[in-house]
Amino acid sequence: DVTIYSKADDMPEIAGAASQPLSNVGRESHSFLHHIVSNYHRLADWTLFSQATPPSWGYLFGESANGHLNDNVSFDDYLRPFPQGRDSMFV
Repeated sequence: DVTIYSKADDMPEIAGAASQPLSNVGRESHSFLHHIVSNYHRLADWTLFSQATPPSWGYLFGESANGHLNDNVSFDDYLRPFPQGRDSMFV
């Protein structure tokens, strides 16, 4: 299941995804916490929280192309539930 939370004026529509508008308060952590609190008793076994665009490698202060990924890790690595049977991954 895919849920998209958006604080934008225009709600994105993506086939097969549930969309839910949120008030434009806080940052992405507000959206993440909203999901956890609202779904606490029915959380998925694997949940991925991400900003609107997939991250890339590195951190460039003040740049829109910031990545926050470490070496040898791709965004796709986060999309595979239970890599090698593990319930989490350390990067």
